[in-house]
Amino acid sequence: MKDHKKYSENRFKEILAFSLGVMNGGDVKMLIDTYKETLDSVTPYDIVMIENRHLQMGVNTDIIEQ
Repeated sequence: MKDHKKYSENRFKEILAFSLGVMNGGDVKMLIDTYKETLDSVTPYDIVMIENRHLQMGVNTDIIEQ
């Protein structure tokens, strides 16, 4: 179970890094290439969790909605 938790935390961090990179104007192709394995398995739950984290971080909701 500990390995699953570590996997989930790392996966969440990668999805968050990808989303923040896109929002900050990063090179989308490079970000996709970097996080491809993780992005291939994103679930609706992941999206909700990432949006929640964005809100906790104070990210403007106009950016999240794009």
